[in-house]
Amino acid sequence: MAMPIGQHLRNIRKKSSMTLQQLSSHTGFSIGYLSNIERDLVSPTITVLSSICAVLDTDLTSFLQPLSPKVPVLKRSARETVYSSQSAKVKYESITPNGFKLKGLCITIQPGCTSSGSEFDVDSFKPHSHTSDELGIILQGTLSLVIGDKTYNLEQGDSFCIESGVSHWYMNTGETVSVHYSINV
Repeated sequence: MAMPIGQHLRNIRKKSSMTLQQLSSHTGFSIGYLSNIERDLVSPTITVLSSICAVLDTDLTSFLQPLSPKVPVLKRSARETVYSSQSAKVKYESITPNGFKLKGLCITIQPGCTSSGSEFDVDSFKPHSHTSDELGIILQGTLSLVIGDKTYNLEQGDSFCIESGVSHWYMNTGETVSVHYSINV
């Protein structure tokens, strides 16, 4: 069973000996908002969670991976949805069996949407980064990967690698659902 995001965030923040006030001043998010996240009263977006992870020097995937004993196999029917936008335009499912350092996600993005689940709007979307390298492979549809000011248009069978700390985001500019695996090492 996965630990709620807020409880996991609180544990990491306390291990870092950081107060909510300090986290607030580093991220720009209010103490009240951060407190509500920690109490699982609100669900942060991937962009918000990524910003918090950067300050706490932890990887976003630690929030998206179930925290359970090591198991060598994960059946598709047992995948856990670890993030879904309120409008269900993006879904992140864990594809890594429990207990491994390697983190894998199956990310499904509806046409016209970004990796955060928002409608495509370049002016309002903020890139995110990880504290680990990312390997991705497109399983279905197309994906536009944006790294800095460069856009890579990918299709089924294409793969990509993004170094730790490099800001990026992706969007589905195609007409069908985009599905890709994202592995963080």
